[in-house]
Amino acid sequence: MKQQTARIENATLERLFEVAIALERQAEALYSGFAERFAHCYEAVLFWRRYAADEVLHRICLERLRDSLPPDKLGKPADGALLAAGERLLEITPFQRVAGLANLDDAYELSHELESSETNVIFRFLVGEFSHDKRVIARLADDLERHVEALVTAFPTAYRSRASRQAVEPLS
Repeated sequence: MKQQTARIENATLERLFEVAIALERQAEALYSGFAERFAHCYEAVLFWRRYAADEVLHRICLERLRDSLPPDKLGKPADGALLAAGERLLEITPFQRVAGLANLDDAYELSHELESSETNVIFRFLVGEFSHDKRVIARLADDLERHVEALVTAFPTAYRSRASRQAVEPLS
């Protein structure tokens, strides 16, 4: 309970940006790890690398947005529960997640979890709240939607069925 209270007391916009940026780094590392572990599946590697590159762009967007805000704005209170949820996601490293993969389906399911997690909730909040460029907001919202949709519609054809993904083991 004391740790949760401390998290809420330290819930500033600056800390929320820090966590959001760290989550984007983790997402990039996770997708890059998928590409490494399934390097024998060329089409899957290309898919995961595109996702990793998108996460780099998300991170850069957040860094620029944070850097554009004055210190007094960054010191303002943020949603403590949202911050705590983001910090909980950071407790398990991408290396730990990638090391636990039994097959390509595990990577696919982890992607679904990530794309539906607080990572994107925090990202949407920060961009929607602090970006003043409606085109940027729309493009980034489209990116997030595309990620979720692409797992179903654009995942390599050879691996679209669960059975086909479960048959593909990762490299050691």
